[in-house]
Parts: sequence; C-alpha cells; structure tokens
Amino acid sequence: MKSRLLITFILALLPLSAGAQTAQVIADVSLQDCSYTQTGGQFGVSCSITNRFKDQGDIRYAVELLKRTASSTVEVADMKVYDPVLSLRAEETVSIKADYTAPAFFSGKYELWIVSKTSDGLGLSSQQLGTVSLKATDVSYLEVKDCVLYVAGEPAAKTYVLGQGVDINPDEILEGSCTVTAHTTQDMSVTPSFATHAQSVFGTVVPEASGAQPAISFKRGETKTYAFTVPKSVTPQAYDALLTFRAGDAALSSPIDIRYIVRGPSAVIQSVLLEKSRYERGDTAYVSLLWSGSTILGGGVRKGPLADTVAKVALSLSDENGTACADDTTFTIAANAPERHQLTAYPLKVNRFCLSPRVTVKFLDASGATLTEKTIAFEGERLAGDAFRVFLSAYGWYIVAGLIVILALVGGILKNRKSIAV
Repeated sequence: MKSRLLITFILALLPLSAGAQTAQVIADVSLQDCSYTQTGGQFGVSCSITNRFKDQGDIRYAVELLKRTASSTVEVADMKVYDPVLSLRAEETVSIKADYTAPAFFSGKYELWIVSKTSDGLGLSSQQLGTVSLKATDVSYLEVKDCVLYVAGEPAAKTYVLGQGVDINPDEILEGSCTVTAHTTQDMSVTPSFATHAQSVFGTVVPEASGAQPAISFKRGETKTYAFTVPKSVTPQAYDALLTFRAGDAALSSPIDIRYIVRGPSAVIQSVLLEKSRYERGDTAYVSLLWSGSTILGGGVRKGPLADTVAKVALSLSDENGTACADDTTFTIAANAPERHQLTAYPLKVNRFCLSPRVTVKFLDASGATLTEKTIAFEGERLAGDAFRVFLSAYGWYIVAGLIVILALVGGILKNRKSIAV
C-alpha cells in the first residue's frame, strides 16, 4: 500500500526567534494493517489505529473514493465520516471497521482510502487501501462542473474557486453557480441540499447553515446553470458546505465542497492532549493545546489579516459523569507568548478521583468574550473497584454528612433515654 498522506507523527515548524525554527511532535496516530472486501459497490474496511504519543481525543476517520481526472489531478469523488469519535491512550491500539456503499452511478476505477483527522481538520494518518473498479447500477446522474463563487455586490467578473476559502464578513452574501447536465433516462425533479460543517468536513454539522433548497426540474440530457446562495452561519470561523443533488434519498451527484471563512475574532483548537486518562486526588493534569488565532490571521483571499485577539484560555476538567475534577482555571496568554505557535501544556490541580476525563477549552479575548469553545472526551482504562471509587468520589461527602446526622440522632435518643431513666 502507498500513502497519500501517511503521517505516523506530525512535525510543526515553529519560529523561536527571527530566522530560527524547531520541530515539535504534536501527534503520533497511525492507521495500520488496513484491508477491505468488496461486493459490487459495497465495501467492508478494517484497520488498526495506534497512538504512540500523549492521550489523544477527537480522533475521527473517513472512507474516501478518489478519482483521477483527465488532467491527472485527483479529486475526492465521495466520502463518509464515521462515528463514534475515538479517544486513544498513549501506546493504545484499537480495531475499527467501516461499511461503505459507493453511489450507484459510479463507474470506472477509483482509489479507495481511509483517512483520520481531528474535527478541526488536523491530519493524523491516511492509507490507500487499493484501486477498485465500479460498475454503475443506476445510469442516472447529474454532472456538475465549472463551479465558481462570488460575493454579492462585487463586479460580476470577480469570482473565486470552491476550495479557495474565500473570506466574507458576517453580513455579506456568498453566492455561486455551477453548470449541471442531467444524464438521466427521463425528465426529473432534483433537490439541491447543503450540509455545512464547522472548521472541516470532519467537524460538526451546523444546522442553521444546512438543509434542502428549492427543487429544480431537468429534462433528459438538459444542461443548465444552477445559481445558488450559500447558507451560512455568522459565527467567525471556517466552514465546509457540501452541496449534493438528490432525488428522494438517492444522491445524483458527488458532493461539491464549498469552503469559506466568516471573518471576525476567532480561534481554532486543533488538538487537545492529556498525559493520562485517570487521575488521583492531588495529581496534576497537564492539558496540552495546539491552537491558532483568528482564521484570517495570515491574510484572506479578499481582505487583509485580522488581529489575533486571544488573551486568555479557560480550562475545565470533569469526569465522565460531568462532575468537576479540578477548579476551573484561566491562564493569561501574552501577545508574544510561545504557546501561540506551539503545543503547550497547562497544569490543573486534580481535587478528586477522575476517570475518563472531559476537558473543556475556551479561548477568550481581553474582555472575557468567548472566541471558541471545545470539549474533548478521553476514555480511561477501567480497573477493578473503579465504579465504587467513582461513586464515593461523587457522593462521599453526602454519605459522611448522612452518617454524622444519623450518629447525632442516635446520640440524642440515647441521651434522652438516660434522662428518662434517671
């Protein structure tokens, strides 16, 4: 097997001073021993996934079909991101399985891949599983090409490509158009729909920027221009809006990925790591963060760079039941602090037994306003007696208080009896 982006560990080049750089390991997750079975357009994929760095949460994986075009470029023809989101302890290996069904109209040769990333798009690992042949079982499909984007109010000749990450203000309108040809056996009505994901296609779906659009009628063999307005959120960050044409539940086109960025003060939490996934009272939990400031910090496609307004990071640590394991702590981040450019650990003093911790990270501006927020779950190894320890940790004080009350009542009763006897 060959790898398109086989990352068994990730190195970030980080400026320490003018003209100086150093390498830092920020993740070490790898897909291994991958295989697949195929029956027609249905695939069964299995892999082992190993983590050889700190405890890593927010691990997502997807199956992709890649198509080589006539110009030898490679395009993602289809993909499916799977649940659940994984958490791996250091040196832990788990097996994953994924069932994937290719669109019924796919025909020809494709590359089958499995890819792992965080929800914010940090690449972890990928493997090419093989080159597969597909035969269409449904000859009806829509050919979508020559898609462009434009911003309402700009000159008509000013256009942007889909993956460019065009930056827009929250009050601006992003529009687009595609040339669509109906390769169908009959006239039909199709429904365009958008599924918008926060930060990357591996991110959560944004409901207010997703959903079906008005239906379009096509005659058999007809070509027309489909003009659309991209439904968008006003929260400053990057988005991937996947446009698909459907007839009922069946997809008639490959997903069209429209990447755009809403300008404004923001931050991106790329990775959250822990040293371990179970803590005793008195331990120090070190939360390692990799993040970046405003999405357009380095300059946008349309407009200039924004100032990085991150001033603080607020951290919360709780167990799997949501009970706090440490006091909420806020750290100030200086304007020229190294943690703005590299993986940095922040200490939290653990005040109770904490199994399978959840870390909530909030980046704040100088006024205390939240720029972004993320909660990462870590799955801890369960040992004999852990259930009772979790129970005592959560309810121990109530039990002690109850015993004190009972003892006081018993003592009072005995005292009363003695008084009566006298």
